[in-house]
Amino acid sequence: MQITATIKTILIVSSLILTACQQGGSQTTVDSSEVFRINYEKNFKIWQENSEGQSYIYSYSRSCFCLEEFAETRVSVGENGQITQVQKISPIGTFETLSVDEYNQVVSIEKLFEIIKKKIDNKVAHVDVEYDKELGFPSQIYVDYDFRMADDEVSYVINELEF
Repeated sequence: MQITATIKTILIVSSLILTACQQGGSQTTVDSSEVFRINYEKNFKIWQENSEGQSYIYSYSRSCFCLEEFAETRVSVGENGQITQVQKISPIGTFETLSVDEYNQVVSIEKLFEIIKKKIDNKVAHVDVEYDKELGFPSQIYVDYDFRMADDEVSYVINELEF
């Protein structure tokens, strides 16, 4: 009995020492939502500095659990950030007309930043994003709007961008 009590005491003291060591010192943790927000703000600022007053053309692919398969889309955006022209690129490289539904789902780079911002504001469940290192635009985005819903996920991949 004496040995069991001694072992129990040693285990309790050891546990307390280990817990104290883990909580003290210079060990810090960063909330991942804070890192996400900081990356968003940094890259949005880079994008604004690079794109301010410029028109740009980019192409992107959109993937989702949609009834209609989305081909690569080429988008022209004017100096004011408004979409001025949209072309759907077929698998063989020809340009095709978009349906009304496809046109209504076209996004500008600014709209992609708005989607990312919804994650910061807790209006979507999950967003993964990669930013272009030089220009700051979101080069890949995966969005899950609601964890409780199946097949509401969508992803965007920016294939090229030029001013």
